[in-house]
Amino acid sequence: YKILAQSQDREIAANSVGQIAALQNKMGHHEEAEQSYRRSIAMDPSNAQMRMNLAVILADQHRVKDSFALFEEAISLRPTDHLTLSNFGTVLHRTGEFERSAQLYQRALELLPGSANLHYNLGNSYMDIAIQKNYSLLRLALEEYTKCLSIQVTYPGAMNNLGNALKESDRFRDALRAWQTALRLEGPRQADIFSNLVHLRMFVCDWDGWRERYAMLEEILREQLRSTAVSEGGQPDDKSALGRKKKTVSCQPFHALLYAELDSGIVLDIARSFAQQVEFSARHFRHFFDASTRFDRFPVLQDHKINVGYLSHDFGDHPTGHLFNGVPSLHQRSTKIRAFYFSLSGSDGSRYWRRLQRSTTSEQIADVTSLPFEEAASLINRRGIHVLIDLDVWMKGRRPEILALRPSPVQVVYLGYPGSSGASYIDYLVSDKLVSPPEARQLYSEHLVLLPGTYQVNDYKTGFKHLKQSLSAETDLHTREFHDLPKKGLLLGNFNQLYKIDPDTLDLWTSAMRKILSVAAASLWLLRFPSIATSRLIKELRKRGIARQHVHFSDRISKDSHLLRVHMADIFLDNHHVNAHTTASEAIWAGVPLVTWPGEAMASRVAASLLMSVGGVSSLVARTGEDFVDLVFALSTSRSKRRAIRKRLLAENGLFDTERWVKSWETCLTLLVSAVLHADN
Repeated sequence: YKILAQSQDREIAANSVGQIAALQNKMGHHEEAEQSYRRSIAMDPSNAQMRMNLAVILADQHRVKDSFALFEEAISLRPTDHLTLSNFGTVLHRTGEFERSAQLYQRALELLPGSANLHYNLGNSYMDIAIQKNYSLLRLALEEYTKCLSIQVTYPGAMNNLGNALKESDRFRDALRAWQTALRLEGPRQADIFSNLVHLRMFVCDWDGWRERYAMLEEILREQLRSTAVSEGGQPDDKSALGRKKKTVSCQPFHALLYAELDSGIVLDIARSFAQQVEFSARHFRHFFDASTRFDRFPVLQDHKINVGYLSHDFGDHPTGHLFNGVPSLHQRSTKIRAFYFSLSGSDGSRYWRRLQRSTTSEQIADVTSLPFEEAASLINRRGIHVLIDLDVWMKGRRPEILALRPSPVQVVYLGYPGSSGASYIDYLVSDKLVSPPEARQLYSEHLVLLPGTYQVNDYKTGFKHLKQSLSAETDLHTREFHDLPKKGLLLGNFNQLYKIDPDTLDLWTSAMRKILSVAAASLWLLRFPSIATSRLIKELRKRGIARQHVHFSDRISKDSHLLRVHMADIFLDNHHVNAHTTASEAIWAGVPLVTWPGEAMASRVAASLLMSVGGVSSLVARTGEDFVDLVFALSTSRSKRRAIRKRLLAENGLFDTERWVKSWETCLTLLVSAVLHADN
């Protein structure tokens, strides 16, 4: 090649230098390879191939802006090269530009219509766009995965991702078939697929062989955690190229949090593994923003106010939005802080989003849904945000890469995800002393901010005040008959999604039910959410001695209608491992006595925190499983006790005092900033 590089033929010489560059890159001599590619381009400026090759190298070196420019030059020189279009699409997808990546994959497919790889990549882009913006676009992802599999049924990952898209489309039976097929094709211990199947079976209350499944899952996860060397303060490997992901464990952090059988330490290590992957991805954007250090200077305090930023996918019609919706208007009156809201989904047109808009100025709300990670981080940085609060963490629609770029000197997680982020780029987690007691400190990677009362803001006093009077009104809308509920007997309700019910929780509930049924009529009242789980739950209830006539399922209805329906429950039975959160607030707001048994982890202690914040109802918090059963039975046999508790819950109390909560929160924010400003280190 060196001899050919001396050729008088410019094209031959340029290609030979390009071949030398490829060999240099293969040997790990990346700087020399870059110099050779640039020399080749200088020798033959019309050579698009060399520009694409150099663009890939620069992307691997995290110089994404330079890489983008070279890809665009290569495409302008050779717009019909499907490989350049595809490679550029891959780089864009890694940086969070899902719509642009989809456009490039579409163009490449027009040139190479039989490519399983391009259909798969396009499906992945559509999947990410759908989760961020519009779930109706899942059909496009399904179409692309199906086309990929029609070309190559064994295409790696395609059947698994088809299952993911089917599950997100609520096509649970089809998702189950897809993942079972994937296991047959790839082997019964294919970790990602097996983990997805475990989660789906939990989601639809399929408990056959559940202990064996979880034992196998834990074995797989422990091995993966060992192989990825997850440890506190661990750093991701820098050797992977931009087009490849560093391997993480096969279980999503939120899924792990739901599994009662998993040790809490493993749950934290899984979060750490995902956080390290995020940090690894963020390293690709350092051309724009240094992700390794904090700011050299703390943003200037204007008018002595702290700039606080909230980052979330769920400001609209979502449980997080329902709880949080009253906070912006109170922040707006504050003399301590100036709040900004960075949306990861944009407007959903709901009354919650409209209230956010009314409570702020247009400059305080930014839709960063379609921005690349580094541009979103830059926008937050330019706003001079002192404290950035992530309301999503590991929930759907998240974009943690933004936080990994460190756009703010103080970064906090709150509300949306009831557990530790496991991330070194998160400084604080907001909780309270009941939800996060001192003996559970090892379950958190963050420093803890412990609010007085409950950590969970509950904007029902103002957000749903139009319904409060209706609770006591005697109308046909508030009768059991109207809602097709049993006319007689006690109603023991739980309005969580059915995946929160595990075998041990159902054992507790049915122990209480059998005891009650020995002296009175009673029914268990659940939501048909999802409907596919109801038949399996009925089977499990029968195993535990509860006949079909003592179980009632209701359909999901609008939030307002549901709040007016909830109050007809006589007792709310909480889930032990993953408590009711927003659902618990709804039950308490409607005056329904809620019985809970706190566990060890954060997610299992929230309902107790809510009850303690009400005051005067600590008797509803059980100390053991046996105590839980006894409390439920005692309430079921005493109408006067239930009436007294209902009266206490419906009275004015601290749980729904959003104004008081915001004052405490703003005080905490000022203390956080003061601590940073005055820290020696």
